[in-house]
Amino acid sequence: MRTRTTIYMKTIQSLQWMPLACYLYPLIAGFVVTSTSPTIFGRYSISLFALNLLSVCFYPLFYWFSKKQHLLGKCAVLVSMCFATVLALQNMQVLATPYIVLVWALVRLACGISLLTIGFQFLQIRGPRRGLLMLLVACLLIGFSTADVIVEGYAEIKAALARSNAGANAWLQANRSVKAEKARDRGLADNFLKLDEDYLVYRPIGPEDILIVGDSVLLGQNVDPSNSYRVRLEQILSGTGSPTKVHVLAMGGANFPQYLALIKLLPDGTQLDRIVLAVSITDFPIEAPKVPDEGKFPKPSRVHRIVADFVYRLGSGGYTLQLLHSAITPWLNNNGSNQEIDMSGNVSRLTSQLDPAHSSFQTRFQFVRDYLSRFSKLAAKHSKNPPILLISPLMIRYDDYPLEPVHALLRELADQAGFQPLDLLLIYKANHIDGVLDRSSGFRAGFGNRDGFWDYIHPNEKVHNLIAEQLALLLN
Repeated sequence: MRTRTTIYMKTIQSLQWMPLACYLYPLIAGFVVTSTSPTIFGRYSISLFALNLLSVCFYPLFYWFSKKQHLLGKCAVLVSMCFATVLALQNMQVLATPYIVLVWALVRLACGISLLTIGFQFLQIRGPRRGLLMLLVACLLIGFSTADVIVEGYAEIKAALARSNAGANAWLQANRSVKAEKARDRGLADNFLKLDEDYLVYRPIGPEDILIVGDSVLLGQNVDPSNSYRVRLEQILSGTGSPTKVHVLAMGGANFPQYLALIKLLPDGTQLDRIVLAVSITDFPIEAPKVPDEGKFPKPSRVHRIVADFVYRLGSGGYTLQLLHSAITPWLNNNGSNQEIDMSGNVSRLTSQLDPAHSSFQTRFQFVRDYLSRFSKLAAKHSKNPPILLISPLMIRYDDYPLEPVHALLRELADQAGFQPLDLLLIYKANHIDGVLDRSSGFRAGFGNRDGFWDYIHPNEKVHNLIAEQLALLLN
């Protein structure tokens, strides 16, 4: 009898450590990524560093509470771990880690199972009142997390099965084709600013190929990857009879320093036909406002904006968190009108800071000039033709677009640095693109196009196709 009890207790204790085993992947990802605005060790933002420290503390705390047989302490660690998987959504670099959303869901599921075992211990020690409450919380967490795991796992399995319908005799060729397609979708580098060696195996770089360096617009955020302009461009160029490949070095949230770091990843001796640097107009640096903006657009309070940003990120955290995001958003009035107000404040600030009389104008101007010049010199080592600077505007109304001076300034800087500029603002106007109607949905692709939230950076599939056509014309 004592042996059975011992085995039972060891099994319970092993199950309770399962969440910490699952959490190793997010823990490592948090330390490997580099923040876009690093302030600690030249690598991490303050918030990411604090989250990483919290993640590390989970392990000794859970071990200590286990030794002391402190059930409430273990519950606190497990609940904190669940919250950490939600807080991590605020960091775009961590969010871009492969399979991270699925792993977070697995962590929450494991936490639910661990809490369930603790609930049974509560029943034996503290009686049914606290034990039943713990069991209820554990069952709810298991139910919601299971839904997340099923949805995320189904998406991954469906994508794999869709590519595995080749016959047995053509398996090797099909497998290589699948890996080449996956490599194309990933691009040459990941968000850790490391070169993907498998990419070079399945999609070798040739002297007639094109390389595009950019950010989340290039990655096709919020649109089907097969309809992003990088994929459409390759299809158009290949249709002309030339087997041209379009290679991508991209990083979500990148800016001029990241663009330079990305192109430095190219192996020595790599030669291409053309290199394209795809920037967003928001890449032009502005200072943080020292005083609240005064204008005709009222701005939400700081607390409201923090909460609204947090709720917005929930939409990227899996099926149930997206449902929570959809339910809370209307109560916060966190919809297109409020976002327009906030963006109007940013546009107004950016426009005012382009005045040459602004105290920091020359510094910011020189910052962009220096990085464009350094990028152009590196591009000249890998391409026989001058690089192209592709400039993406904000997805807002273009009948009275307030940032035209910024676009003109970037075109001028591009000419001076040896780029061939392609300003999409001019293309959009000429093709009657509506920046409001033709921007992409802010919801993560894969869950459908739902009304209620739109971003102001990323275009929809129609605009991606137009960008591909214009780039093909310029390249030909």
